Amino acid sequence: MSIYDYAALLTLLYWLLTSIMLSKGLRLLYPLPRWSNLPDKPPLVSVIIAAKEEESTIMQTVRHLLSQNYPRLEIIAVNDRSQDATGIRLEELRKWSEQRTGISTPLKIIHITHLPEGWLGKNHALYQGYLQARGQYVLFTDADILFSPTTITDAVSYMKEHQVDHLTLAPLMVARQPLLRGFVHFFFFSFSLFVRPWNANRDDTRRHGMGIGAFNMVSRHAYETIGTHQAIALRPDDDLQLGIRLKSAGFKQRILSARHSLQVEWYRSLREAIQGLEKIYFQAFTIACRLL
Repeated sequence: MSIYDYAALLTLLYWLLTSIMLSKGLRLLYPLPRWSNLPDKPPLVSVIIAAKEEESTIMQTVRHLLSQNYPRLEIIAVNDRSQDATGIRLEELRKWSEQRTGISTPLKIIHITHLPEGWLGKNHALYQGYLQARGQYVLFTDADILFSPTTITDAVSYMKEHQVDHLTLAPLMVARQPLLRGFVHFFFFSFSLFVRPWNANRDDTRRHGMGIGAFNMVSRHAYETIGTHQAIALRPDDDLQLGIRLKSAGFKQRILSARHSLQVEWYRSLREAIQGLEKIYFQAFTIACRLL
């Protein structure tokens, strides 16, 4: 065998072993179970959504949240300096929800017009939402996520039963174009290879923290202990950093699959996906250079 044959064989073995490792790891991402029971007085959950130029998705997301069967819920939607009709849509939703007799969940709207120095927009918006939140649990989510009616009930039941401080859920990623579906699968394959998110479920280490922007539910005590979003004010990967800091501080963390409970259309086209990731990486590079 030539040196090229050996190189090809080693490459094949590497990818086979990598695929086996990933397959075993992904099987450790158990699905979120259906709720078994809740306390007589369930804890208040504050859902905080940061929305910037989200007029096409925000109404559907908030309507899904207003349809949750969880008995003690408040929703705080933060309009982060949007130049489109996001703020108008949110105010329409607030008025609509107040007129519906079957909706008891309060919807609070915060409009931000100025970004202070030392903050990224989304992080600042989520922090402003937290300042208005009253819940024992805080759920940070995005403005384009669709929730099944039992998602929050299932999550609180799981956190209470397993004494979890931070629960993050992996949603079903919807990609309508074939090329985009391939790109999404490749991206998350590479991401899992690098991050190995299932390690966040290990209680014998404070490394390998994980957080997903679609669903980060954390106890108020744990969130305040790590310094809130003030501690990650300039991190473009705020969702991941939130999980890393919680895990590093010794709080019990779980990442579960929620393919049947959460859904998101990450990007609508391959071009949008590439442009969006370029923006994130450029932002991270700019901030790193500023801090050096």
